[in-house]
Amino acid sequence: MKLWAIYKKEDAVRNEKFINYLSSSCLEKGISFELIYLENLVLGVINNKLEIIYENKIVRDLPDGVINRTNNYLVSKQFESKGVRCFNNSHLTQIANDKNLCYQYVSKANIKIQDTLFNNYSLLSFPLVLKNPLGRGGNEVFLIKNEDELKEKSSLYPTYTLQTLCRNEIAKDLRVYVINNKIVKAILRKSTKDFRANYSISKNAEVYELNENEVCLINKVIDLFTIDYAGIDFLINDNNELVFNEIEDSVGARALYELTDINIASLYIEHIYKILNKKTSD
Repeated sequence: MKLWAIYKKEDAVRNEKFINYLSSSCLEKGISFELIYLENLVLGVINNKLEIIYENKIVRDLPDGVINRTNNYLVSKQFESKGVRCFNNSHLTQIANDKNLCYQYVSKANIKIQDTLFNNYSLLSFPLVLKNPLGRGGNEVFLIKNEDELKEKSSLYPTYTLQTLCRNEIAKDLRVYVINNKIVKAILRKSTKDFRANYSISKNAEVYELNENEVCLINKVIDLFTIDYAGIDFLINDNNELVFNEIEDSVGARALYELTDINIASLYIEHIYKILNKKTSD
């Protein structure tokens, strides 16, 4: 059984520990694991056939599975067209990595979402939150207080997402880790210095025990997708209600490893092993 994990080179450096966890978990299962760099991967059509090229050679011995950590759904789409199982699938990767598309899709679950407009603010009042719909990790999310700031920041992106600010004295959000459409653990992240509560920004997090109503709400989102491994993020408003924020396709797990004894990489590989083993036996 052969498994590829595809990363951009800079992301692979930042996620070296997690990649090592994946590799060692594969070793325990007898899975051949290989780290593949997106920069050396070429996808396309040659002689009317879809082909996958790595390091300037057409790949004939394709892996049984691919962990796609590039946030690019076309990567999964190409491998899927060749019969390779991708984790996550191209459908989830496409929706999760475009915030506008994600809000459109998740609205079907009839759960609370901040009022959101695409490329417009006509019905919203300042302060607003502007996001690059293709951004990650809170790095391209801005607090907008007036029209001048809106013009400045919106000019950075061909399309953008505008939302009302989620009101709370302390910025709080909840990351819910999901494997095989099941909740693994929730981590509460807080910030008193920034309107964003991402762990990479605030470094303030704790394990959070979900109540029955919260589990029900989260499962409404999960049920919209086939999720191999992802994070679902919720804001928490001043009424302590969960407000859907986004889905992290290539979710980070630093807070989970620091705050719990859960080896999420091992659980992920266990799930992948079962899927690929079943595919082989079928």
